[in-house]
Amino acid sequence: MKNLITEKPVLCAGAVMADFIIPYSESKKYLAALAAGLNPERNTKIRLQLGGTSGNSAYGLSQLGVPAVIMAKVGRDYQGKLLRDDMANCGVDASCIFFDDDHPTMMNVVVSEDGNRSMFI
Repeated sequence: MKNLITEKPVLCAGAVMADFIIPYSESKKYLAALAAGLNPERNTKIRLQLGGTSGNSAYGLSQLGVPAVIMAKVGRDYQGKLLRDDMANCGVDASCIFFDDDHPTMMNVVVSEDGNRSMFI
């Protein structure tokens, strides 16, 4: 079998989205406040991070030292600009991330507890 070593970048095309990670215990407090008609307190434990199958693949490749290019469309909003900038800062070629003026960036809400997680896209 041939050894397939190349310096050409791997193209990762597809979904890039913002993952909002919420600890389960915090989500219960938030929902209870809403149900009681109260204004939920702001929570600093919620994290925003890079997500999506192609986004995660490109990031993983870059961390392994494999050149990667991400091709995706994101909204021209805060999350879209943040994702493009995060990709570039991680060493991924983000020059093929395009902005869409008509649609927002996809978001994934992840409620997690003890390594278990539920996702709401």
